[in-house]
Amino acid sequence: MGRKLAKLSITVKPEYFIMLALGLLIIPFQWIIAWITASTFHEFFHFFALRLSGSRIFEVQVGLNGTVMDTDLFGDLKEILCALAGPIGSFLLILIGRWCPRLAICGFFQCAYNLIPIYPLDGGRVIRSIMRNFFSDPKSLQIEMWLENSVLLLFLLLGLYAFFCLKLGLIPLIFAVILMMKNKQGKCTCKE
Repeated sequence: MGRKLAKLSITVKPEYFIMLALGLLIIPFQWIIAWITASTFHEFFHFFALRLSGSRIFEVQVGLNGTVMDTDLFGDLKEILCALAGPIGSFLLILIGRWCPRLAICGFFQCAYNLIPIYPLDGGRVIRSIMRNFFSDPKSLQIEMWLENSVLLLFLLLGLYAFFCLKLGLIPLIFAVILMMKNKQGKCTCKE
């Protein structure tokens, strides 16, 4: 195992540090540490699942789109298991909520966010793998696009409702726009 990891390249993109610096201006330091710890735990579970499945990991990139691992992952079942490993790890952080409430809250939100059925999030990767097993490629892609567009429209409408009717400010609307941008960028991952 150590020999396979010796070739692993880890890159942290400069925009990650810019985002971190901006976050420190508006978010308390304790929450930033909790979020980074929960993110690391989440990604470790992806990493662990990839290693258990026998997949090699060539590169890990950390940037604005989160963490992207370049692997040789093959097969829809492996894809589903490796995609679900991260949210499971995040969910496990809820169990320590009594002792580390910030970490548990960050783990819960990372789990919920990553299970949204929009590619390239983990939930979208699971949906994509399941669709490929039941439908032909064109039909699978059509169903996936319909589901993603429906979910994105729902989040946009909820964001608009939260902004105009509930007066919750721009954060729900910004969240919907970020989801739309993330989906359109189509973060191409090793997990694909």
